[in-house]
Amino acid sequence: MLDMTLNSDMVQTDKRGRRYLAFYNKTIAEIIDRTPSTVAQSLRELEDVGLVEKKLIALHTPYHIYIKLPIVESVP
Repeated sequence: MLDMTLNSDMVQTDKRGRRYLAFYNKTIAEIIDRTPSTVAQSLRELEDVGLVEKKLIALHTPYHIYIKLPIVESVP
């Protein structure tokens, strides 16, 4: 089982006040013991279903990965 604690270097806040994780695909791959291409494919799939938004701000910087939570409507 993976035991990972997010430290303050990983969780950051953008100019709009949204929190994101700053990771390279290679780093995620090392954490979950998968290849960087598997990580890239998985992140694309999560983006396609609207659970993740991934932004590359500049070359040679980590991706900003925003976790999107589904909106749950309350049933009356």
